[in-house]
Amino acid sequence: MGERIFTTLLRLYPAGFRRRYGMELVEFFRRDWGAVKERRAGVVLAFWCRTVADLFRAALRMRVSAHFGNATRRSVEGPSQKRGKPRIGGSFMEGLFQDLRFAARTLRKRPAFALVAVGVIGLGIGASTTLFSAVDGVLLRSLPYPGADRLVFMGSKYPEGTRISAMSLPSFMDIMDQVSSTEEYAAARGRALDVIGEGEPERVSVAEVSPDYFSVLGVTPALGAGFTTDDHLRENPRVVMVSDGIWRRRWGGDPNVLGSTFLASDGRSSELLTYTVVGVLPPGFSHPTPLESPYSRLPASELWAPLPVNAQVYTTPRTNYTIRTIARLRDGATLEVLNSELHALAVALTEAYPEAHVRGDTYLGLGAHPLLDQVVGNRRRDLIILLGATGLLLLIACANVAGLLLARALDRTQELRLRTALGASRIRLFRQLVTESLLLGVLGGGLGIAVAQLGVRAFRAFGPADFPRMADVALNLRVLGFGIAVALLTGLLFGLGPALAGSRKKDGSLLAPTARGSTSGKGTARLRGSLVALEVALALVLLTGCGLLARSVIRLQSRDAGVDTDNLALMQVRLLPSYEAEEQRSAFFRDLKVELDNLPGVIGVSYIGDPPMGFNNWAPYVWREEDVARGERAGMGMAHPVGLDYFRTMGIPILRGRAFTSADDGSSLPVMVVSQTMAAALWPDEDPLGKRLNLALQHGGDWIAVVGVSGDIRQASLASEPDWDLYLPYAQSAGNSGLFMAVRTAGDPLALAGAFREAVWALDANVPVPEITTMTARRNATLRLPRFRVLLLTAFAVVALLLASAGIYGTLMYTVGRRTAELGIRMALGAESVDVIWLVLRQGLWPVILGVAAGLAGSLATARLLESVLFQVSPSDPVTIAAVAGALMGVSLLACYVPARRASQIDPQAALRTE
Repeated sequence: MGERIFTTLLRLYPAGFRRRYGMELVEFFRRDWGAVKERRAGVVLAFWCRTVADLFRAALRMRVSAHFGNATRRSVEGPSQKRGKPRIGGSFMEGLFQDLRFAARTLRKRPAFALVAVGVIGLGIGASTTLFSAVDGVLLRSLPYPGADRLVFMGSKYPEGTRISAMSLPSFMDIMDQVSSTEEYAAARGRALDVIGEGEPERVSVAEVSPDYFSVLGVTPALGAGFTTDDHLRENPRVVMVSDGIWRRRWGGDPNVLGSTFLASDGRSSELLTYTVVGVLPPGFSHPTPLESPYSRLPASELWAPLPVNAQVYTTPRTNYTIRTIARLRDGATLEVLNSELHALAVALTEAYPEAHVRGDTYLGLGAHPLLDQVVGNRRRDLIILLGATGLLLLIACANVAGLLLARALDRTQELRLRTALGASRIRLFRQLVTESLLLGVLGGGLGIAVAQLGVRAFRAFGPADFPRMADVALNLRVLGFGIAVALLTGLLFGLGPALAGSRKKDGSLLAPTARGSTSGKGTARLRGSLVALEVALALVLLTGCGLLARSVIRLQSRDAGVDTDNLALMQVRLLPSYEAEEQRSAFFRDLKVELDNLPGVIGVSYIGDPPMGFNNWAPYVWREEDVARGERAGMGMAHPVGLDYFRTMGIPILRGRAFTSADDGSSLPVMVVSQTMAAALWPDEDPLGKRLNLALQHGGDWIAVVGVSGDIRQASLASEPDWDLYLPYAQSAGNSGLFMAVRTAGDPLALAGAFREAVWALDANVPVPEITTMTARRNATLRLPRFRVLLLTAFAVVALLLASAGIYGTLMYTVGRRTAELGIRMALGAESVDVIWLVLRQGLWPVILGVAAGLAGSLATARLLESVLFQVSPSDPVTIAAVAGALMGVSLLACYVPARRASQIDPQAALRTE
């Protein structure tokens, strides 16, 4: 692409020079371009600026020399030769260079105007280029896999929905055997492995992958040959490939790591198992989409293991949806054909295994869509909204600069009259003015690319951690090309109207006065007013969107999570399989609670299976005693095994009844505490205390008595509604080997993180302790994306407001300057200062009022695009729209008042003397 651009630019040289030296110049360029094209964006940009500048300078010199040489020859040869038509290409290029030189001199004479115009354009282009780099990296650029356009994501899917999720391992095997539209599969599932041995024990994420996994994704191990066919056929292969990160962290980057072994617990065997390293993967490699265990989302995988694909797979429960599958379409196959095959297979599987596919009145089918759609997810909508916001900002910048150029063109009336009298055509004047605006666009584009480089860094720094393909958001040749194209387009866009107005035929004598004391023509005044109204309207649209999102986030973050999140630490502890008996597990967590309670600064300790603001892994069906006769269950609850003092430690109130005590152990009658929402739904007009529920009626489960009603919590996120939460004493449901310790402290809980780990290892040195976090951080994680949206839109809206205010102020200041004599006469004839202020305000506010009216209509139309990302705020929320419109009117009034105040202080005598 770079060579094609350079070859096109060579057309600036004379044809004879190109024929003689063109190939040689291309060879020199090819050599230099090969040395810089893979380097940073700043180096590439500097290379192109230097190359284009050298090329323009040399071409200009050659053209000027050729022009004067031809003129000399014509004067020597005399008029006897026949004068033909001038060469269009030569005259155009010569005129272009003349226009560029004149435009540069003109801008140099008005540095304040040039700096303001270039700065405004640079902000608009910088914001647009930043967001385009995000759109390019996330949406437009193909995934970094061979034949990425033919890769699809397959999985379970509800018929009425669009989301595709994981499937079961037997279903994956059925697809491999019965679907003909695909030829290769990169299937993976996640699980955790507790690595024991040298150093601290740690829990790492493991990806079990299919035989063709690495070939489909085009990954070659940095060390080793990878898995063999026999590894995938064995039931429990204990060979792994390791990521570059864990290879350097645990093995110090030792190149002789192949064949090394380590001990680990897989959570299934009661003994520690020995795993052998057979390969090291290249740096930065990860699975395209997040992997999940049966119960929770896992971090990026650090170990890879073979996925069994033998006949014993069909003994795996079909309700265990853990397999994430990427497939490659065969040549000639289409996504529509693949989905029809998957639908037919899903119908057959539903008939054969209804317990795994039937969900109430519908069934869980199979579907596929492009892999890129799965990777991007809902972020496509966010990027399109933000890109639209930058487009509005760029239009505001264009309208602002157009107003400046229009005012400047009117100030140059005498100059343009003089050039017209000397024979300049309207086309020639139009071209000159457009060239000036294009030069401003190019200069602003250069500044915008520099701003975009900072913007991309800020986007990557402040963006949500789970934003897809964040590493691909960068300035590259395509983004730079977009920035250059936008610079030229905006230069033409904001310069077109002023150029048409400035190049209009000027009537009257060359020496006629410029009529400084009069207003400009009605058409020009209307154009200036329209530009101001456009800026105000677009600013109002941006401000409304920002206001709606901000109000949505404020409502979201002020929502009660149901727990006291201050000074509350969460530490996940998962016991090894050697803790086989329930009593062993209960004793460990009971002893750990004592150890943590004895730490200085700790004021409360308890434990739970899964704390709020996250995934809950146990959702049993619930039966009431009256439901048994009808043969219907009451619904599904969210079950939480908890330790003593849980409600006090978490700050969850007990509204009725009691919390658990040490007497609620395995030898006592089963008890539970239910949430307020669950109690109101199951027993709306009755006292829930003493009622009994069964969580496993079909398996002969015990009836459990309700002894208390707790306050509601928001389990999934702040945006979620309270579930049917039910709490069980851990001593009566000690099946979990992994729990979260909740520790409330008097100060910053993370200051005691080291002491928390030491307390665990004092009881068992082989128990891994993953990262310790806080309940506040867990809560804030659910707000990261909404806050990011508001942060970006607020930045755009503030810039838009400043640009619109500057446009109003600049237009009125120019108008007051041109009406100095008129206002002086009015004041000489008895007009008061208040009258002059009101006159100027009225003239300045009319475009603002029209812009606000148009902006309100535009806001109501575009706010619907935000409806899916708003929380408890209507897209047509009258409070937000009224507040935004009022704030914009207030700022506009202030921008109008300053010129109006200046107009009221005009000295009539001084104003008349200037005429």
